[in-house]
Amino acid sequence: MRSGRAIHRKSISTRPVRLARPGRASRAGFTLIEITMVGLIMCIIVLAVVITLDNLTPTTRLRAGARDIGGLVRIARSNAIGQKRKLFIVYDVPGGKYFVRIPAPPREVGTLLALEEEQKDEDILIRRLPEGVKFVDIDKGESSPSRADEILIEVTPYGNVTPHAVHILGEMGGDETAEMTIEVNSLTGFVSYYDKYKALSQFETDEGD
Repeated sequence: MRSGRAIHRKSISTRPVRLARPGRASRAGFTLIEITMVGLIMCIIVLAVVITLDNLTPTTRLRAGARDIGGLVRIARSNAIGQKRKLFIVYDVPGGKYFVRIPAPPREVGTLLALEEEQKDEDILIRRLPEGVKFVDIDKGESSPSRADEILIEVTPYGNVTPHAVHILGEMGGDETAEMTIEVNSLTGFVSYYDKYKALSQFETDEGD
């Protein structure tokens, strides 16, 4: 006599099992040829970029030097106004440097010189022109532009800057050179850039016309 319990049988599928065919989807990684081709293309791209940057580097350096000089002028003017004291912008023409000089405070009347600490000027924000760029001269509207070791430009606590034009020269390769002029407005401190040598007297003539 059979038991009343139901007997469960697992159904076995007779459907054939499909095996995965080797193809592109089942491959892992890249072949050596593919990696070599990608590396070759990257090398070509990098070489093209390097050649392009190398051709632009002299002009870029010249413009960067001009913009940095203009930036220093604006910083010096802002500091003079904010701190309510006189500052100097110093151009070291032979050394290719430019910076801000904080003059030493005046000695107080009635103090003993022997006991008083010696006060000296302080040079800050020292910058240097990029490689291949140098000063030509600093034009302060005098009889002839100056090429002295240190040329001082006064910045008053009211933001007035001694009018001047800075002339720089960049080596473009071979015997070719290019010049730029950085002109500073004495009242507003506004800085203008020109892709040529322009004397300070030319700006005064242009303003009068």
